[in-house]
Formats: sequence, structure tokens, C-alpha cells
Amino acid sequence: MKFHPSIKDLIGKDFNKDQLLELGVMDPIKVVEDLDKYIIGQDNAKRSIALMLLNRSILMLKASNVLRSDLKIVKSNVLLLGPTGSGKTALIKAVTETTGIPIFIYDITSTTGAGYYGIDLIDMLNEHIDYQFNHYKNFFESEGLPTEDYYTSIFDFYNKIIEFGILYIDEIDKLRIPKEISRKDGWGSMLQVELLKMIEGHEVNLVFDKSRQTGKTVNQVQMPKLDTTNMFFVAGGAFSGLDEIIKTRLKLTNNIGFLSNQVQKTELSRDAMQFLKTEDLIEYGFMPEFIGRFPIKSILKAHTVETMKKIMLESHNSVYLEYKDMFTVFGVKLKFTNSALNEVAKIALKLNVGARALKSIFNEILEDKLFSIFHNDNNELVIDKQDVIKKVKI
Repeated sequence: MKFHPSIKDLIGKDFNKDQLLELGVMDPIKVVEDLDKYIIGQDNAKRSIALMLLNRSILMLKASNVLRSDLKIVKSNVLLLGPTGSGKTALIKAVTETTGIPIFIYDITSTTGAGYYGIDLIDMLNEHIDYQFNHYKNFFESEGLPTEDYYTSIFDFYNKIIEFGILYIDEIDKLRIPKEISRKDGWGSMLQVELLKMIEGHEVNLVFDKSRQTGKTVNQVQMPKLDTTNMFFVAGGAFSGLDEIIKTRLKLTNNIGFLSNQVQKTELSRDAMQFLKTEDLIEYGFMPEFIGRFPIKSILKAHTVETMKKIMLESHNSVYLEYKDMFTVFGVKLKFTNSALNEVAKIALKLNVGARALKSIFNEILEDKLFSIFHNDNNELVIDKQDVIKKVKI
């Protein structure tokens, strides 16, 4: 988020669109265009995140009294639902890469409820602040602050950035409350209650640990209370089995004509998640109050052979293009045939971890070629389907 150099002169005025852009309000179309370079497909999820960033930048201006305080604008958290490997975490990382906004990624399964031994949600916020400061270290240094003492800037920086931080909570579906467990008992229910307080807005006492930044003896600094009211939360999970709950609900309503034609029945069989309603998530095991704090729900689809090939051929962080550049350094033109790329895509899908599998697959295929690169006189290396099958063991 950038702030206009003469912001004090602008407080209380109305702005045109160009001025809003100058003040740091994010253009959703531009955000999606930038994300398109890194994330193939998943258009709905990219739009949802872009709209959340627009919402956040407006609220930051409102909190700074640049925009009128009587504007009735509230934050909108996002719930991402998609199978393992569909790119939920990759999307969040791409947002940081393209916008410069640090989004802390936290695996909720490492957290315990209050009163239990282990990591709690306060630790999550402490780690979030550590992450923010590591990300903005260059900013502090550019302001002329000593490297060792840049953490002291938190008192000036706090309200502008930390309180509008974005957290991505991964594996949120693991907080579901099974039907055989009371809604008031169990690990998932306790964490839903505790997390709900944080999402709604809760003042938390935090400690900034200087030793994490300097590597020196522990030196903790008491910080102002963190009000989480303006913090944005994105939660993601695979939600395995949720589609069956949706199908059951829709089949029960079939008598009133919902599944009145074969097209609708086919769509339900192929992709039940498109018919998701809040009541399905409640049936899945989430408290109504909790799920209600995620008004934006976006479905990510499983990758196909075609989308996996596009990731290899078009994405800015393509592993295939990375290896092509590596071989170019040695004067070798690397080429995978279309059938080879198809085979790589199929193998990646079988591993069920999405595009993350591509790095290890390409490494298995090309490791020997790179190892002997100085002893290879050929200026072209063509990999076909049989080369892939021979090298990759699954």
C-alpha cells in the first residue's frame, strides 16, 4: 500500500478514479492480469482475491481518514475450496509476488486449542508479524533506520500495515466438527470459536521477538495491542466429501424440479461444487457464525492435462522454461515433444499434488543430462514420451 506524499492536504476530499489509483487503491483487472502470468486458469479465485485487495485498499484509506469515516464499507474475507494440487497456496504466493503485499501462510493443523499444549493462535499472529517485518526490512532500511533497530519502527508502522495484514489459513477444512462430536467439544470446535473472535475483531497482546530478526540473545519487545478488526483472512482447504453433501441436498430437492433436465443432472455429476451453499458447509461441520465470516467463497477446479501443459508452457515460473534456460547457458536447445509434455502432465496428475510435482519430474528426466553437460557435444536435446516413461518412476 503506498501513500500519497501530500496526503494531509487530501484528507476529507472526494477523489476521481485516477487519484484513487495514485493513492494506492488496487485495480482488480490489473491484479488479475498480473496473476494470469503465474496462475493458469482458476479465474474465479483470482477475481475473488482481486476484489478483496480492492476492499482492503479502500479500508486502509478510510482508516487513515483520507476517505470519509461514515462510508459503510467492511472487510470481506475469502474462502478458497479446491482439491489438493489445484493451486490454492500457489495463488496466494503469486499475490505476494505480483503486488508486493506480504501474505503470511499458516497451516492450521499445527495449532492447538486454548488450554492444550502446543502452538496457539497467538503464536500464529506473532509469526505473522515476524513475516511482515522480514518482508518490509528493505523499506525500513531505505528510511535510514539502523539494521539492528528497524523493529522499533513498528510503533509508527503498526496501524498502517500490520493491522491490515492478510493471513492465509491453510487446511481450514480440518477444523470441521464430525457429527458424532458435540459442537461444543473437540479440537475443531474450540479453534473455530477462537479463530472466529480473531476474524470478527479482537485485541491481542503480542510480543515482538528481536532475536528472530538479529540472531542475538532473546530480546523481546512489548508491542501495542493488535486489533484484528481490519485484518483480512483467506482460508483454504480441499473439503473432501463436501461434494457428496451437495449432491444429497440437491437430490432431496429434486421433487421441486431442480434437476429437471439431463443437462443439470450431468453438471451435478461432473462438478457438484458449483452448486455450493452455506448450508452445505454447516452440514460439513462448520459453525454458522464461523462460515458467515467468509462471505466470498471461490471454487478452484482440479487441473487437467491441458491446464498442466499450459502451466509448463505459459506460466512465468514454469519449471520447463527454467530448464530450457539452464540448457541454453551451455548452448543446448532443450525441447520436449508434445507427447512428452502430455506424459509429464499425466504423471503430475497421478501424484495428486498439482504443479508442485513438475519440479521433481523434470529433475528425474534431466538430471543425468545436466550432470554430463560438459561432455555433451550436441547442441539440441529432444525429449520424447518414451524418455519420460523410462526416467520417471511412480
